[in-house]
Amino acid sequence: MVNLVTGLETTEERFYITSVTDVVLCADAIRGHWGVESLHWHLDVSFSKDDNTTMDRQAFSNLSLINKMCLSLLKLCKPLFKNSSVRSMRKLFGWKMAESLAVVLGFFSDEELLDAIGSAAR
Repeated sequence: MVNLVTGLETTEERFYITSVTDVVLCADAIRGHWGVESLHWHLDVSFSKDDNTTMDRQAFSNLSLINKMCLSLLKLCKPLFKNSSVRSMRKLFGWKMAESLAVVLGFFSDEELLDAIGSAAR
C-alpha cells in the first residue's frame, strides 16, 4: 500500500479465522466488507447517519438512498472544490445552493450525473 501523505510504500499483515478454503473468494469477501465499511464511514461523517432517528422504514430507505446519491455527486464534484472535504462541500451547497448547483450542472455532462446517481441506487 502507498501512503498518500508521505508517498512511502508499506506492507501490512492481517490474519483472519475462517472455514473458507478458496483464497480468492476469501480475499474478495474481505475487500468487499471494507468497501462497504468505507461507504458507511463517509455517510456517517458527512451526513451523521448514526444519529438518524427516522422510525418509518420507507422514509429511512428513501433518506438513505438520497444520502448515497448526494455522496456520489459530492465525490464527483471534488475537482471543482479542490481542497474541500465532503462535509464542507455539503455545507457550502446548503449555504449557496443555487450558485453551487449552477456550477455543478454546468461542469458535468448529463451522462456523468446520471451515472453518479445510478451508482448510488445500486
